[in-house]
Amino acid sequence: MGSILTKNPVHKIDKTLILELKCNKIKDIFECIELIHSKYPHNLLVNQSEFDDIFSSLLSDTEPIFKQLCEKVDKREGKQEECADIYESLACFTFFSGESYETKIAFIFRLFDFDCSDTIELSELILSVQCVVRSLCK
Repeated sequence: MGSILTKNPVHKIDKTLILELKCNKIKDIFECIELIHSKYPHNLLVNQSEFDDIFSSLLSDTEPIFKQLCEKVDKREGKQEECADIYESLACFTFFSGESYETKIAFIFRLFDFDCSDTIELSELILSVQCVVRSLCK
């Protein structure tokens, strides 16, 4: 397990991108969520053009972060398309936002409290941890 710490990252870390992400606040991410609810209410995955439509208010250029978060997804007729998971994307933008740790945790809690019960069920907790960890690994 210790040998994993000596491996180089697959993607080079873009420090300017991280600094740009830190300029965002939770209220900015809420605006993206409103856009998702109005234009893409049934999407869990988005292609690059949809990703740009949703998150262009957070970044001057969304392509680098999309390339980091995307994965190839099988579509009809055996074709593949690069898509990003909406929840992983929201978790990534939240994690790197300029908000306090407590604000980020509260936002992630609300984001994954699907039944609005003000508690996180085991399935919601598992999904939230998976999305945050996957987005950070990407």
